[in-house]
Amino acid sequence: MDRAEETTFAWALFDQAVTHLDRASRARLCVRIGAGNQRGAIIELLEGFAQNDTALPSVLAESLWAWMNGFTGSDAETLLRELANRIRVTNVSSPLGSVEEVHSQRPAPMVAQRSERVTRRLVLAK
Repeated sequence: MDRAEETTFAWALFDQAVTHLDRASRARLCVRIGAGNQRGAIIELLEGFAQNDTALPSVLAESLWAWMNGFTGSDAETLLRELANRIRVTNVSSPLGSVEEVHSQRPAPMVAQRSERVTRRLVLAK
């Protein structure tokens, strides 16, 4: 799982957990994900799913295990797998759609472009 997929997974987990989070937790998690701390946010969200006995939609189970497989052989693997094994998975479909649909909602890649001001300067400099 690359960083873009990890970010998509973090936001998908957040969307599923939002009804069970208080305002401060929602704000903290938004900041964590936005700041690039997807790992911490995902762990916090997964712990919330486990503690609240909230079922994870089945469409996110594949992403969960893909994310977990990234820790194979690391010191964190055992603890993360134990956490994942405590989370129930539901067969009810998610409003997010399938995993493929969630992953296809990535933003378009950014393309570097010169501003009008720089273009004018280059033309005037010639």
